[in-house]
Amino acid sequence: MIKPLTFARSRQRLKELMGYTLELKSSQIRHEQASWGLFIDGEAYGDLVIALYAGAISI
Repeated sequence: MIKPLTFARSRQRLKELMGYTLELKSSQIRHEQASWGLFIDGEAYGDLVIALYAGAISI
């Protein structure tokens, strides 16, 4: 029987394959307009593109 793939298991498997996963957490920037930040859980090379965002950002 095949077990369903849970979010936690898929996250763990991505970390095993790529060496990192991404987390969305409260920003560490101290500014009134800062809200969320994108953080790496694991290790990645300094010149590596880790994410693409296909959407609008309101400033």
